[in-house]
Amino acid sequence: MKHLILFSALTLAFISCEEDKVVPPDNTEILTSGTWSKSAVIFDKVVSVDVSGPDIVKAYMTDMDECMKDETFTFMTNFDMLVENPEVCEMNELASFDCNWIKINNSTFALDENCGSHTSPYTLLRVSNENTVYLEMESYFYEFPHDSVLLKYEWTLTKD
Repeated sequence: MKHLILFSALTLAFISCEEDKVVPPDNTEILTSGTWSKSAVIFDKVVSVDVSGPDIVKAYMTDMDECMKDETFTFMTNFDMLVENPEVCEMNELASFDCNWIKINNSTFALDENCGSHTSPYTLLRVSNENTVYLEMESYFYEFPHDSVLLKYEWTLTKD
């Protein structure tokens, strides 16, 4: 009888532990669950170019033109992305455009190389949590006769 009670208690404990499994959220669902806005940025900024080459400093959201801060990103389940840009910075810049994106793994996604008027060697998205995504970009700066320099950007996107 003692064995039956002990076996029953162990079985009950095992079943109750199984029900407590936490299933991590599907980051594709998080990404496609709303519209995302820029809330912070850290980037390499060329402040001057002299005979020794470009002088680059780290810059932040306060160093950005206002027209670059208002873009919003909407990711569709069919792997299209819509970028809305209410205040354009340059005459040839698009007010809205779409791109494609792909899933690399559960928390990392990538954008097309040519997205709107921007060309980037790569653009990655990392889902941090249900309300925060990091968008990482690289672009080349070149001014003759110096070698090209790789500039890096990391935007923090928050869900609206």
